[in-house]
Amino acid sequence: MPRSCPSCDARLASDQKGRLCSACEKSERGLGDDQEVIDFTLGLYPLRQKLGPLGLDYIFFHHFFNQDLKDELAQLRRTLYRQPEPPRPLSLGDAAAWAARTEKGDTRPQRQSYGLALGQLIAETFLAMHTAGLLLDAIDEPKWAKSLQQNAGAVSQRLQELENQLPAAIGTLHLALVCGTPPLPPGVRASSELRPVPQVGFVPVFCLNVFSAKERDVKTAYEAILGGHFNFTKKDFVPLTSRWRSSGPLQILEIACVPYGGCVPTPATVQRFFMKARRPVARFFDGTIKAREYGYALRAWAMLLLIEKRKMAHREALTFWNEQTPDGLHYQFSAADRKTQTGESVLSQELRRLRRRIKRWQAG
Repeated sequence: MPRSCPSCDARLASDQKGRLCSACEKSERGLGDDQEVIDFTLGLYPLRQKLGPLGLDYIFFHHFFNQDLKDELAQLRRTLYRQPEPPRPLSLGDAAAWAARTEKGDTRPQRQSYGLALGQLIAETFLAMHTAGLLLDAIDEPKWAKSLQQNAGAVSQRLQELENQLPAAIGTLHLALVCGTPPLPPGVRASSELRPVPQVGFVPVFCLNVFSAKERDVKTAYEAILGGHFNFTKKDFVPLTSRWRSSGPLQILEIACVPYGGCVPTPATVQRFFMKARRPVARFFDGTIKAREYGYALRAWAMLLLIEKRKMAHREALTFWNEQTPDGLHYQFSAADRKTQTGESVLSQELRRLRRRIKRWQAG
């Protein structure tokens, strides 16, 4: 099968041994793109605990492998801004900090911890109801005013549909539209809806949907959704139920509460119920991944990009990675040894797992 240069897409001759065409090799084009993969990955390394394995999967898959979502967002931008490119391109950390400021109506150039800003963004219970409006028209451009006025409602509705389809934290979808950042998974999604209850009729039901095995605290989201309109009781007559359900490739644990006589369980009661319901933790998408493995998950995604997007050979990618990264992320590999080594075997296993995971995400 004919090969092409990853930098300029020129077709390579059958006897061309390098990755790049002769023109790109001479000008050193394409080498910077390889380094960008490393820089992108190492930039996420300090945030690996905050993002978790599910967040890392979202970032790499949606940013590099989900062309359908990219096309959809480009079309929504054309509707709003008459251009397919993000009107305010920012890195993930800068975009999260900007979102935290705009939610409070403060657009001054203040800095905020990336980890804190990301945490606030994923904890969508606390996103203001007007976040979509702020993110959609926070850019002061008169040339877009009419388009924003006419189309912001339809675009917001489509983002809400994508929120449930992916699923994703709605605030990160707004940032994906405006800043070009990848969407992130929800943490604990809280909602209130009317449901039929036997012998009672339709009553309000409070739901907490938990998407990750790494979540521990549901009390805060529970208190936020109640809004102080109910009395807490320690008695057992207020029903709490749980169930597992699927949303795309994810297994979600849903905790539901039906108020009784204006009373609801205490936050501590709900927390204990949640900890018991989550015991089959392996059902979560990230349930079997340990915290010490987060860096290795990040490393595997970077290697997949170097091999599939930058067209590196396995050994070339291993050498390049080990030269550019800290010792704790190295593979056991030496280019001088021609035999198959531990690092090569580990890399092959990681790539197989990621390719299966990508197919699973793409299948929905």
